[in-house]
Amino acid sequence: MSEARRLLETAIEQQNERIYLAKTITEAWDAQVARHDDTPDETKVSDIDRARKRQMFCAWQIIGLSRLSLCYSSMAQLAHMKGSQTDADDAQRQAIQAAPDAVLLSPGQQDSSVVAFAHFFYGCALLANGRRKEAIEHFNVRSDPRSNLPGVFQGLRTQFRAQFGGTDEDAKERVRVLQKAAHLRKGYRELFQEKLRPVLMERGPNCLQRLRQAYAEALDKDPDKERMFDRLKYVSCEEFRTWGRLRRSCEGLTRPYSPEVMWEDEKEREGKYIIFFSYRWINKDPGMRLSDDEHNTQYKRMSDAVRLFLERHPEVASERLCIWMDFACVNQDNPSSGVAALPMILVQCDAVISLVGDEYHERAWFSVEALMIQTLKKAYDVHLWYEHVAAEDDGGERRGGKKRKWTLRRTRTDRDINLAENNQSVESDRPRVMFLERQSRLLG
Repeated sequence: MSEARRLLETAIEQQNERIYLAKTITEAWDAQVARHDDTPDETKVSDIDRARKRQMFCAWQIIGLSRLSLCYSSMAQLAHMKGSQTDADDAQRQAIQAAPDAVLLSPGQQDSSVVAFAHFFYGCALLANGRRKEAIEHFNVRSDPRSNLPGVFQGLRTQFRAQFGGTDEDAKERVRVLQKAAHLRKGYRELFQEKLRPVLMERGPNCLQRLRQAYAEALDKDPDKERMFDRLKYVSCEEFRTWGRLRRSCEGLTRPYSPEVMWEDEKEREGKYIIFFSYRWINKDPGMRLSDDEHNTQYKRMSDAVRLFLERHPEVASERLCIWMDFACVNQDNPSSGVAALPMILVQCDAVISLVGDEYHERAWFSVEALMIQTLKKAYDVHLWYEHVAAEDDGGERRGGKKRKWTLRRTRTDRDINLAENNQSVESDRPRVMFLERQSRLLG
């Protein structure tokens, strides 16, 4: 048996198993829903949830059947190349038997790509069997009847339409976005894997200083990466204490890291000690474009966290201490390069302090930052990670002018972090968060 045939038989076996499991799950879900119909109203599954989950289970079957048809078509081509026409005809017949089941399950699917691929693979199976007219009918089916897509798909254009949907302009925009994401991933891998990871693996004295220098030099040498990824910026602790509130990036109060400046004399050889603040934006007025509330709660917490940190680490001189926080260090009017660089900015900081409060662990942005430092701690253990939390004797939120008490504690690294279950304040930010999650897992 050839290697190609063995792989195809394995793929066919796996797709049959997928189809069986998806069908079993669908039947179990239908039975569960039927049982819940006899329960009190407050425990019933909503109609929307029923439809959404059933569509998902059916989509699993459709995808499996479509892939199964493709596997059989490939098996037929392989048999034909080897001169076994009987085996080729038998495999092609099985391809045609699998594909229509996917088409029959596709009506009502909200995901147009699932519908389009079901028809596409059925059309391919029919075309290979000489049934050209029937194949064209399936190639001409719109992936979404509600859209104004041109009806005729040609060659790979079918796959393109199925994946992106919408108008030509929509498709071009999606391609542009995907190309940009691919360039970011490539740049991220090259910077972290080739420049930063070797320094982390060495550890040793001045590890983070050498990381900052390697990152800055890499951006200096590559203008494309400099456009894609933000430079490390910071504000000195002494200046931060004079602010009185969190300052926006447009005020220009941060300094970019520069190896020449940081190493210009003997006193600077220890380098800056940079704290990365992970916190929740709590301003409720989107028109204000501020990250803090009218009481400057987060600014006060950061100041208190710095005080507690210096008490705990007397070896860190206050004049060395610097702060990175997104509102000041990421261009809030054009944040793309700052967001893309977030994992590589965090890895250059000496410590992360999370301002933990209501909803902190439920928010996606903070979870992805926690995932970054958790991955780094487990892999290299050269960073510090603290939580700024309410003191245990605080008794909860205090009002009426009473000052809340806070403490600084080491953060556990065994917490399970699942971004899929977190809330997203701005839904359009979710692709950015998920991109950062994928890159964060490469830090280890």
